[in-house]
Amino acid sequence: MMRRRPAAALTAVLASALLASGLTGCGSADEEPTPRGDDRIVGKDWQVINLYTSPDAPSSLPADTAQVPHMSFGEHTAVGSTGCVPFTAEVSFHKGDKASTIWEGDVMRVEKATYESPPNGEDCEGSVRWADSLMRNLIAEGHEFDFALNPNNQLVLTLRTDKVDSPIIRMSSL
Repeated sequence: MMRRRPAAALTAVLASALLASGLTGCGSADEEPTPRGDDRIVGKDWQVINLYTSPDAPSSLPADTAQVPHMSFGEHTAVGSTGCVPFTAEVSFHKGDKASTIWEGDVMRVEKATYESPPNGEDCEGSVRWADSLMRNLIAEGHEFDFALNPNNQLVLTLRTDKVDSPIIRMSSL
């Protein structure tokens, strides 16, 4: 009588299943890279985690920030909050000097930004007021940003200026 090893039998079954389903490797040379647009940027809520304005200024949002600024992107819009008030922005995307889409572009231009109301009251003091002020100064009509995902899958908007240390908004997807 021949004894079967349970582990060997299980291995054979699993190998057969993998071969049958075509999952014999980690990937295929024919696979396309993941697009930047829809599934990686559009429709997500991006929470601001850093506001870099100058090398000697604080950049991280303080832990006591009650309402953290955030943004969401559409094909031609950005909506969100400064931490104090909601805003909407009409945006366009460019690649080089040509109009593009959020999927192909690497530059975002703010065509128009509208902030719902002036900040006031107890809900907009301290660190929240600091973030509100920076967001209003950065997300402003005519500003252009280099628009990219970094290796940590964080969305980074770098204001296009002639300065060596340009202001940056760094965000993480929620």
